[in-house]
Amino acid sequence: MPTFLALFFFLLPFQFALSPLPGIDLPVARLLVIILFLVWLFSGLKGRSLTLPNPQILWPTLFFLVWLVLSSLWALQPDWAWRKSAFLFNFFLLLFPLLAVFSREGQKTRYRITAALVSGATLSGIMGSLQFLSQFVFGLEKTYTFWTSSILPFFLGQAFGASVREYPSLLVNVSDHTLLRASGFFPDPHLFGLYSATALFLAIWLWRSSGKRFWLFFGSILLLATLLSFSRGAYLALFCGTIVLTFPALKQYFSLRRIFFVLLLSGLLVFSPIGNRLLSSFSQNDGSVNERLRLWEEAADHISERPLGGVGLGSYPLLVDPQALYRTPIYAHNLYLDVWAEIGLVGLLPLLFLFLIALRQRTSEYGEAPRAALVVFLVHSFFETPLFSVHCLPLLLFLLAFLLAPPPSMNTYESDPLS
Repeated sequence: MPTFLALFFFLLPFQFALSPLPGIDLPVARLLVIILFLVWLFSGLKGRSLTLPNPQILWPTLFFLVWLVLSSLWALQPDWAWRKSAFLFNFFLLLFPLLAVFSREGQKTRYRITAALVSGATLSGIMGSLQFLSQFVFGLEKTYTFWTSSILPFFLGQAFGASVREYPSLLVNVSDHTLLRASGFFPDPHLFGLYSATALFLAIWLWRSSGKRFWLFFGSILLLATLLSFSRGAYLALFCGTIVLTFPALKQYFSLRRIFFVLLLSGLLVFSPIGNRLLSSFSQNDGSVNERLRLWEEAADHISERPLGGVGLGSYPLLVDPQALYRTPIYAHNLYLDVWAEIGLVGLLPLLFLFLIALRQRTSEYGEAPRAALVVFLVHSFFETPLFSVHCLPLLLFLLAFLLAPPPSMNTYESDPLS
């Protein structure tokens, strides 16, 4: 089981989709999660050693999943609710084998699976960086057309790939120049930036656990990939994660030399295209910022009409546009508002409870890096809705299992755990 989990997370950024029927995409990751769950279930039953999550985790998770299905009873489009609840149910099955393996196998297995995840994310970061650089060799138009017409349909599926082509977010205007953003094989740069930034802090944990500096090199690749996504949500999440990571050590490492280095690095970033992109977030003339605020206000208005039960899973686009199709990208661009609008406060609270107890877990065995990784995910979720991402939802479940599983008996490593 640990080997299969490691392979799953290594290949997650490169998983592809099957298109068995017109308009239907079936990501291979969904099939793999079902297989992993069944292996965990039958092996546990056969050996009479089935490890279930503790009630503090199990009951909020089950309540959340059951509420998703019940929301189809009042959904504006019940079949959309069924499809989306099946998607979430499918991936939440991954939480059970992850918790069991992290609880039973100990620190070495935790290290191996995390190493596989970070290695896959780093390879994805290299591909995204090459994608960004290729526009300066082959031209923006040729690179964009090749990526959206030949690459993404294979990895995302024909229907989803067509939707990405119709509603693209791969281009960005920086200092009056149009650039192709790094996105790898993800549907948009924001999810790519989220994945890369989260994996960066897991790379830091691997470095601190083993002392091997090549994990810092992997982290630098992930940092570059995050920056080249030009996702302002990822930038802010990266900043918040850094605060969580460094706050306990501020007193120990406080010095004028370090302050000067941080100020110098910040100044260089401010006057770079990346800094211009970040500073535009505070401009009243930035159209995307104003549009994001309008979407949040619109979602808040709809939430006030149905605060407890929501409008039903998957039905929010129909509130905004009654003519919307299933893949029309209408959402609040905020995970918490989207969940609240569709399944109400009753459905949002158990999800927030899982996030809260994960953040409150003692992390002395691991340092602050895993908690910082979860903070990155949760902060970025104020600007996107990664809950329905085949790449980012398993990453979220990994972080929850990492923090919620009982700590291993082993302490920090004296040498590389892979040796």
